[in-house]
Amino acid sequence: MNFVKFFAVSLCLSLGSTTTLAAFPTECGKALPSGQAVVINGKDANALEFPWHAGLYIKVSQEWTQICGGSLIHQKLVLTAAHCLYEEAKYGRTINAENFKVSFGSPFRDWSRITQYVQRKNVSRTFPHPHYRGLRRNHVDDIALVELSQPVTFTDNVRPVCVDRDGSLLRDGSEGKVVGWGQSALNSETPSPVLQSADMPFIPFDRCLDAVHPDFAQFLSPEKFCAGQINGSAVAPGDSGGGLAFPFDGRWWLSGIVSVGPRNRLSYSAFTRVASHRDWIDSVVKMIEETQELSSLTECREFSNQVYGNSKKSFCGIQRKPKVAGLAGPREFPHMALVGFGNASDIQWTCGGSLISPTFVLSLALCLMHNGDRVEWVLLGDLIRSIESDEAQPQRIAVDEVFMHPMYKPPVQYHNIGLIRLKRPAQLNEFVHPACLHTERSVRESTVIVSGWGSSEFGDAELADHMKRIEMDVVSNEVCEAKYNGLSALSKTRLPEGLRDDLLALEKLACIK
Repeated sequence: MNFVKFFAVSLCLSLGSTTTLAAFPTECGKALPSGQAVVINGKDANALEFPWHAGLYIKVSQEWTQICGGSLIHQKLVLTAAHCLYEEAKYGRTINAENFKVSFGSPFRDWSRITQYVQRKNVSRTFPHPHYRGLRRNHVDDIALVELSQPVTFTDNVRPVCVDRDGSLLRDGSEGKVVGWGQSALNSETPSPVLQSADMPFIPFDRCLDAVHPDFAQFLSPEKFCAGQINGSAVAPGDSGGGLAFPFDGRWWLSGIVSVGPRNRLSYSAFTRVASHRDWIDSVVKMIEETQELSSLTECREFSNQVYGNSKKSFCGIQRKPKVAGLAGPREFPHMALVGFGNASDIQWTCGGSLISPTFVLSLALCLMHNGDRVEWVLLGDLIRSIESDEAQPQRIAVDEVFMHPMYKPPVQYHNIGLIRLKRPAQLNEFVHPACLHTERSVRESTVIVSGWGSSEFGDAELADHMKRIEMDVVSNEVCEAKYNGLSALSKTRLPEGLRDDLLALEKLACIK
């Protein structure tokens, strides 16, 4: 009998995204004589290095022209700078959403240069920060969200960045990277045709304030931070709205948005601090989800690095036939995963799990370790385990790290939940796709569906060959407790406190591993 508790965990739902900042068309960043929204003297960047980077385009003289950068934080959301959507010369009018297009997965700035990996989307709505007023408030709250008309497909070239929600990566000595198509040289007025990247060390506020020109210091508000160096690498017009991301734990985390920088490359640039606006970001995403039933970051709030989940594993041995039980169909449960142990030539598949982001699988804590060995493999997109000619597209991916609930203490089965981080992101398609996570403590539905390769007979240790599906009734803990109390002492060992209110009770015919 397996139950899973609601449990919060930090992760980049591939779960991540990034952004940078620039001004509108030809006036990009030239608001003051001594300052400009500013990668000068950067190096060519591979699209695979920064798959979250987006190009924001607007039509100028019948041609689509890149004016800003942005960071993909969700299948339908790009984080950018508010001034990218703002017409300063027209008394702060916001440019209509239909005037924009967004490009992903290409290292080339030129709209007409199409690669096999590029994805282009129209914009359905824009959300500049409500307090942004351009130069009238010295570019305070220079942050915006762009909602795409259609979700992107996550690939090696197009993936979101993680969001540094608490600003914990912004500390003296940390170094991030900024990307964009800004000027390739300081004295050049021509944007770089190829995506550029530059290293950007974080600069403490007081040190920055002492170093910059007084005309630029007026832009350094508490919701900004400084980064840069004096080797000639800087952000430039065309980089605006793009993201400054910092590496941590094998992933990139978006901490800043390119906002404004001095013309002098021997100085620092100012970035909008993403963590200062997390409540506003959350409110916009919540509004979008409520009005359009938008699934979050590949189905799990990508704008956030927190994912909340519960897995419904049921109680064995209740002798009541399910309403519907049978074989699962192709593409019916694209989130389903098998987890296994051993080397690549002899994998023992022992448990199931659910893909919740391109890089994370949710499973039971008891499935992550076996006889002292850690789980090594995850299989996604499969239907019939014994054959490869069925209508499926399996992906076998090695495991990078596992995270067991710290309060899981077997044989007691409370807190029986764990996360598996994959060594590489899954390729999302119609056969492999994350599940949405139920974030409420209650379950309104009276019937739920459980899928997996559970044993065909009660007590059988072998997994089934064909994925199964089964409808199950949600029952009250009181009803389940009455049946639970009549079971063996083994159940008392596993659930000594009975069914607590953080457990979900289901009735089914046999165990689903």
